Amino acid sequence: HIRCKINDIRVRMSTLGIVLALIAFSLHPVSRGKRTVGFFSPGNLRSEVLRNSNAKPSEFISSQTAEALSRLSLDQKIRQARRIIQRCFAGCQDNVPELPEDADELNVPGFPDSIPGPLANPRDSVGDIDRDCLDAEEEQELGTVAATRTLPPELEESLIDQRRKREQALMDKYKQVLLMIISMPQHVHSNRNLQQNKKFWEDMNESISELRPITRVSHNSSLYLKRFEEDIIGRYEPAIIEGLVENHPGWKGAREKWKDPETMMSYYGDVPVCIKEVDKEAARIPLSMFFSYANETNADFPVYMCEKELSRDFLNDYDNPDPFKGDLYQLVLPEGQNEHPWLAYILIGGKGSGSPIHKDPIGTGAWNALISGRKKWCLFPPETDINLLGFNDNDQIPPAYWWQDHYKRVMNDPRINAIEVIQEPGEIMFVPAGWYHVVINLDVTIAVTQNFVVPVMLSKSAKTIASENPTFSRVFLTALYKKRPNLVNNLYRHYKPTDPGGMVEKVDKEELERIRAERAALEKEKKVVAEEREKIQMQKKKLEDQDRSRGDEPQETEDNPNGRSANTRARNNNRPPGFAQPLSGFGTRAPRRRRRRPKPQNKQKSQLLLYHRI
Repeated sequence: HIRCKINDIRVRMSTLGIVLALIAFSLHPVSRGKRTVGFFSPGNLRSEVLRNSNAKPSEFISSQTAEALSRLSLDQKIRQARRIIQRCFAGCQDNVPELPEDADELNVPGFPDSIPGPLANPRDSVGDIDRDCLDAEEEQELGTVAATRTLPPELEESLIDQRRKREQALMDKYKQVLLMIISMPQHVHSNRNLQQNKKFWEDMNESISELRPITRVSHNSSLYLKRFEEDIIGRYEPAIIEGLVENHPGWKGAREKWKDPETMMSYYGDVPVCIKEVDKEAARIPLSMFFSYANETNADFPVYMCEKELSRDFLNDYDNPDPFKGDLYQLVLPEGQNEHPWLAYILIGGKGSGSPIHKDPIGTGAWNALISGRKKWCLFPPETDINLLGFNDNDQIPPAYWWQDHYKRVMNDPRINAIEVIQEPGEIMFVPAGWYHVVINLDVTIAVTQNFVVPVMLSKSAKTIASENPTFSRVFLTALYKKRPNLVNNLYRHYKPTDPGGMVEKVDKEELERIRAERAALEKEKKVVAEEREKIQMQKKKLEDQDRSRGDEPQETEDNPNGRSANTRARNNNRPPGFAQPLSGFGTRAPRRRRRRPKPQNKQKSQLLLYHRI
């Protein structure tokens, strides 16, 4: 009781202290020896800026932001001050966003409200200012300043020079990142000089196996428009979709902007893209710099760019094909996150780059749309023995080495039912879930891909997810039950929606059938054992009745301690029935003593003994 009282007093004192601290802070105009903006409204702050236009900004704002504001025009100062006061909770300078050193544009990613940098356009228009909080005198003063504002040529040249220096410093930083990546042991060497091996690339441009051609589907055929999900995806059959990229209006942006590296650089050359993850951190360089590397590299293991944080500009350039739009992973994403595709990537790689033998994770299939360049694929069914494929999980070995060491042997092996195909620009490859595949880029390629699970795949994908990641399986199926309960009910026998962990109690239909079959077999075996026991009892009873009918009642004597009849003892001694006395030299062994089994004490032990005997 005393402890509870003490805790109650502590909570009340803490709450009272917080309230008093907030009241004192709101009333006190000075924080850490510097003047703060306090609880001023945007209009009051604008008036203060106008009245103190000659004052140093450091008097009422943080030092780094003040350095930036000192180089801005009056209207930019006012707009910046308004944005800062709107973003602050209480106007404290600690809440003011700090201006980064490399902020060289008006829109700085990762900072609130796109804080203008020190190199913003000095001739920014006053018409962009929000005048809601200005009175007539302030608005008139702003108009006068805007009409008479001029920028000295020396200042403009200085700003341009500073911008160039900052851009050069940023490019030097990007070059260091690229140098760090391409200097890794697996990316720096050219031990086999594959880029200059003409015989190798001639073999890559030819197909060895034509035993199993891939299914090709036209974008305007009834198979694609009506039956693709049932006949292709549902049967887990690889296929290539033709004509969709060239003719669908949703792919117009990709056709025009991604058609070759030079065109893509003209649109997105300055966009930083992830070329590799190092210690779970993305190493980014401009896209134009990566294209230059991809065209000039001679390494056996070129860096393969895989960008998963796609901007809205990239997403607007292509459209997810209709058969793959019902992705269940995308369906269960939280609100606000389901607008961006979860497992979509832009893949750009130079000649000789590619992917080693693998299958897509967490039970997903994938589509891969090639916009520029050519790719070569080898696909293997799920039942293929991976040891026959020359699989190696060492990520330091170049993927191109598999094509040089194992490609011909694997394609000529009669035990392997492989599909080999060269993907041309404009084609979309569909890779079913569970299929192993290996890819090599024959040119500098530009492609976009996405993994997915549609409803027709859920029966098999649910098993794969549960075996690979049980925790993720429970989270995914619980979220799916809230959106599409009929799909989950078709998979599982029972489910408790009120129990977050109810997924643990679910039983797969096939697993339930297997358990039922095992139980039926066990019951059948128990029935057979019971019938055998009944036959033995009947035979034993019949023999005893025969002994009684002959008058040969069993009696316990010294020679017959178990009370067996003469005929029974004769049978046990392997003598013909009817001979009570042993013949000379025949059946003279001593009588055996029966071992009595301990009787079970209850029904449960009896069943355990029966199962053990079975």
